[in-house]
Amino acid sequence: MRTLGQIAADYERAEVTVLWLHDAPTGRHVLLYGVAELCPPEQERSDEIRGSKGGAVHPMDRTDFASAGTLYAARIFLEHPGEAIDFYRGVAGRRTIAPEGDAIILEPLLSRFQEEPPDEHPVLLDGRGAESYAGVLPRRNTAVRICSRFAHGQSYLDSLNDRQKAALQDFSQRVLGIDLVKYCEHLGAAHLMLPNALIRGWSERLGEDLRSVLFEFYERDGRTVQGSTLQLTDHRTAGLGFDCIVEITSSRQIVPIPIDPASLETRLRNPQGELIEHIEAPFLRSVRITTAISGRRRRVHTRNARGEVEVNTIQTYNDDLGRADPDEEVPDPYALLQEARTRRESAQLEQKRDFILFEGGLDSRDHARKVVRELIGNARDRCMLCDPYLSAPDVTEYATFVRASRIKIRLLGSAMFLRAEAAGGLTHGDQLNRRLVDLRAADASLVFDCRVLLGRDASPIHDRFLMLDDKVFVLGSSLNELGRRVTTIYRAPHAPALVGVLERWWNDTNACVPIGDWLTRRTAMPRDERSDE
Repeated sequence: MRTLGQIAADYERAEVTVLWLHDAPTGRHVLLYGVAELCPPEQERSDEIRGSKGGAVHPMDRTDFASAGTLYAARIFLEHPGEAIDFYRGVAGRRTIAPEGDAIILEPLLSRFQEEPPDEHPVLLDGRGAESYAGVLPRRNTAVRICSRFAHGQSYLDSLNDRQKAALQDFSQRVLGIDLVKYCEHLGAAHLMLPNALIRGWSERLGEDLRSVLFEFYERDGRTVQGSTLQLTDHRTAGLGFDCIVEITSSRQIVPIPIDPASLETRLRNPQGELIEHIEAPFLRSVRITTAISGRRRRVHTRNARGEVEVNTIQTYNDDLGRADPDEEVPDPYALLQEARTRRESAQLEQKRDFILFEGGLDSRDHARKVVRELIGNARDRCMLCDPYLSAPDVTEYATFVRASRIKIRLLGSAMFLRAEAAGGLTHGDQLNRRLVDLRAADASLVFDCRVLLGRDASPIHDRFLMLDDKVFVLGSSLNELGRRVTTIYRAPHAPALVGVLERWWNDTNACVPIGDWLTRRTAMPRDERSDE
């Protein structure tokens, strides 16, 4: 394995892009983001970063950091790739730049960096790794290898107030095109980028005979792909189809393969054996291979809804071969990247209101109330709250937040809950009806239609739903408990099916009656018959 110093000989120049904080109280310059890129032949020079102050133009940009100091960004162009490696490595974590001639010493965000991968062995960004870096690195048309030193930026972001976060987000996006609040795991990090130094790109096509693959490599000026190797691996559901390694002798080369591949994985290694490209052919479907050992068959006896005994056989298997004990795993930068990506995916789902997780507690309860009120407030044509435990407080807490005047607010509760006694000697049904009367009297723009699902021991509808215009949201708990414990809200992926079911129940006069009629009928019933709805 070559060292970074040896790898630097493959490149012509380098660029270093940095964003740092001049901390006013201490006078320190603190690195908030840095990427050093080794530039191969033909790669265009990036745009300069410039700013103005007092009528003069400077080779860096700046902004106020909410009275805590000043944020700066600069891009420095270096003639010798080794200088970029020196920046990446730093000395005792400190890095030196000189955008205006005078040296600036950038101190680390934390005293200790974590290196990924270890020992300065650059790895090719592909698959999940590429997704973790996609939002923070300059985009290149060729494959890129990377070395990184992380500083656990999430903890630093948590220490900032809202104004500082907004300033950091706006400045990093405006100047660098990077959202360092969204991608906070890269705060304080230093990256070293190594684009493919031999080729600008490549293509592969399956031959008409399905027994050969044509490769075409677009070599950089003064560089050749000859002497590199291709590894072709065919994946099949029944096992490995074939695995062959061939040496590249020309920029256009036909590689024979023994059989028509099911899923072809291609790896390109340079003459030093370093992986510089890795793809799966787009003309072939991808098949995931799982290694497992069959285990015992489990027999389970159950009864179906008609009381009949069913015997179920489950074939078990073990796919934990070679896995370490999860209790012994130590979080590393790669794991932190995956965790951060998962957080962003969850945040995006919540932002689109497709899936929201509430982790429980008072803050979670407040968050849940805010989300449901927002959803209901956005309804324009249709609004239905279906909750087997719908109560009078729920109507005030949520239904009254409809903003569209005169929209009919349909409330669907259950006899199972509404006949139970509540405070003051009244039933929940009595309380709910009185609340509706009071709300109508106080605000004529509120139009309620409340109906009761009949059922002796349980509500015929189990889940809780919000039917709002053409969307249906499923609630993991009733409105009166939403967010208090761990639960979720998610948007149903096929709303018409749920809309149809809810509408059928709503219009079925044998299963669902207006609350006024239900209360009148119950009052006329003998007390010992009131549970027979």
